[in-house]
Amino acid sequence: MNYRLIRTVLAFFLTLPFMGTVEEANALVPPVFSYQMYITGAGPTRIAADSAGNIYVADESSRQVIVFDQYGNRLFSIGGNGIPRSVAVDSRKRIIVGYMSEGQIGYGAIFDASGQLQRYLGSGLGEFGTPGDIAVSYGTGRIYVLDGVQN
Repeated sequence: MNYRLIRTVLAFFLTLPFMGTVEEANALVPPVFSYQMYITGAGPTRIAADSAGNIYVADESSRQVIVFDQYGNRLFSIGGNGIPRSVAVDSRKRIIVGYMSEGQIGYGAIFDASGQLQRYLGSGLGEFGTPGDIAVSYGTGRIYVLDGVQN
């Protein structure tokens, strides 16, 4: 197998133009924590953070959303029927995940703050083609799903 080490450095979504090495960037903005794992061609696809500083990582290789506290300690993980492609957290700390199932059918699910399934978005399995990204309006609670197939 062809394993490669992926190091995803999670900092507070710094959006400044920067040209330099990883070491220079880390010196400017130390990472909150790093998430390392060995994978075969896939890995973390999206991250989200809540108001308490918890980090939610949608990880294709483990087929889970892995939740860390602000110090990088693993709290729990959320599995599903498929591969997590996107993740978001709303103001009530509900976790919204976009999945691709084995048959390349997309769906979205809402979990409570402890990772227990609450309900599916829309009609469930097949509601989305490819749920590539999810965002939540903190003002209205409205959930937005970027679907690369069904638009």
